[in-house]
Amino acid sequence: MPSFAKKALSLFLRTGCRRQLLLQLYTSRAERAVRGMPQPQTARAGLGLTGRAGMEWQEQKVSEVEGVFGSQRVIAKRLLDGRIGQVQLIDVLHKIKPGTLIVEATFEAHTEHFRRAIGIGELKDAREESVSVGDARPDLIQVLGPVQNRAAWERPPDTTGTDWLGHAVLPDGQMRRIEAHDERMRLRVIDVRRGAGPGGD
Repeated sequence: MPSFAKKALSLFLRTGCRRQLLLQLYTSRAERAVRGMPQPQTARAGLGLTGRAGMEWQEQKVSEVEGVFGSQRVIAKRLLDGRIGQVQLIDVLHKIKPGTLIVEATFEAHTEHFRRAIGIGELKDAREESVSVGDARPDLIQVLGPVQNRAAWERPPDTTGTDWLGHAVLPDGQMRRIEAHDERMRLRVIDVRRGAGPGGD
């Protein structure tokens, strides 16, 4: 099944090319072959080196985070070749506690609540085939304690600032203030941007 993922959206916003968007929905060589679509070109050596440098930079930063917070507080999956792999968020929720950082946590975004929240209903391509929404994978998820126990740094600097860490995102995409008696842990999504570094935009 074709899938609408972050990479497809990023490329479309950058280029505005509808043909490229359609190709990015189909990542399987078999699906492209059945539909008479061109196969992905072999990446140029320079692009591979850039990607490798980006992965090395990521591994270095994860090691630095472990050095600061302690390896026991950082959940990361290291692959045999040294790269940082995906961690299924649902598989680690049972062992997280306040102060934990999860690297490359992956969770399903193809849900009815998500589609309804952003107003896309059922996605279909030009051939009227259903299109799924790719999984979400933020760079970091920081686990915070209940809102009643939050530290001073979590509060806005003044009364005009928005108290983002004191709000929750509901399944339909709406935000609401977290009640003081709510004892659930909070998950803070962090997306890292480094424009001057390897692989940066």
